[in-house]
Amino acid sequence: IVGDTLNQNITVQNITFDRNNLDALFTNLYGLRGLVTFYKVDGLILEGCFFVGVGAGLYCTQYCRVNNGLVRRNSFISEKDGVHMGARCTNMVVEDNYLETSDDGMTLYAWEWPDCPDIGDCENIVIRNNIDAYRAAGQVGSFIRVLPGVWDDWTSGREYWQGAPVVNAGNIYRNKSGSTKASPVASTVAPVHTSGAVTGADGIEWLFVRVGTDKVTTIKGLRLENN
Repeated sequence: IVGDTLNQNITVQNITFDRNNLDALFTNLYGLRGLVTFYKVDGLILEGCFFVGVGAGLYCTQYCRVNNGLVRRNSFISEKDGVHMGARCTNMVVEDNYLETSDDGMTLYAWEWPDCPDIGDCENIVIRNNIDAYRAAGQVGSFIRVLPGVWDDWTSGREYWQGAPVVNAGNIYRNKSGSTKASPVASTVAPVHTSGAVTGADGIEWLFVRVGTDKVTTIKGLRLENN
C-alpha cells in the first residue's frame, strides 16, 4: 500500500504470504523492501496473516508514515525482520504476534539509515504479548531493535556512507550511493535540488527526502509489555 496521497482505513486479514525465498523488490520507492509494505496510511489493521518463505533481502512487513495501526495475531517466519517499523509511525499497537526470524523480530527506526523513504519521530508505540522464537544457529538479530538518530549539516570533505542524511539549503538529503559504513565516500559537491536524486561530480547520489532543517529523531512513548 504505497502512494503519494494518504491511504485511509486499510484492513488486511487472514492471508498467507509465501514468498518462496525470492528477494525481488516490489516498489521503486527508495528504501521500501517489505514483502507487504504500508506507506502513508491512516487507519491500518493487519490481522491473522501468515508470512513464510521470506528471504534475507526482504522484510515480512514494513511501515513508514503509518498512523493508528494495529498489527495483531500474525505469524512472521523469515530470514529477515518480521515487523520493520520506520520513520513517522504514530499510535501503533503490535500485539499477540509470533516471530521466528534470523534477523530482528521487530525494528523501530526513526532514523532508518538506508531503509525508509522518510526521516522523523516515532510516537506512541505499544508492543505487547508477542512471542519471539529461536530460528537457527547463526541468528544475529534481537527481539526488537530501537534506533533514534542524529545527523549534521553537509560539510565538504566529510565522508558519508549509504543512507546517511544531511541538511543543506533548508532540505534533508540522504546518500543513495552504494558506499557502506565500511567504505564511506568523501563528498565535495553539496546537494541543492528539491526533488528526486542527483549525482554530483564526486560520485555521491543525494536523494531529496523533504524540506526541513531538523537533525534529531526520537522514539517517544514506547511501551513494551509481557513479550
